[in-house]
Amino acid sequence: MKKLLNRETITYLIVGVCTTLVSFGAYWLYSRVFGVANEHVAKFLSTLTAMLFAFYPNKVWVFQSRKNDAKSLFHEALTFFSTRAVSSFIIEQGLFFIFIEIVQLYDLLANAIVVCIVVILNYIAAKFIVFRKAV
Repeated sequence: MKKLLNRETITYLIVGVCTTLVSFGAYWLYSRVFGVANEHVAKFLSTLTAMLFAFYPNKVWVFQSRKNDAKSLFHEALTFFSTRAVSSFIIEQGLFFIFIEIVQLYDLLANAIVVCIVVILNYIAAKFIVFRKAV
């Protein structure tokens, strides 16, 4: 249990909750306030918003990456957004489509379920691919 509850996982959960709130808030804004009629477009935009938000706190607070030279920063950003593109755009959008169109869940409930799955996938990708420690 101590291995699971350490500084890194606790800060990841905090940043993950904040990123989830950004995602939910952005989805609500896009779908309800800005009038994006198609829930899949609203989901795409909210996912992009959450990804943009998540990079800095994950780099600095969660994984404490000290790589600040241009090459390292570019590499981290590229791998962060690439892995998030797979998990957040392909997997998240696919599961959201399945829950909305096939299972016919309420869009906000489908969004909540999908975000929980993607948070776990994003942690694994960030820890072992994006911000991995030098061996």
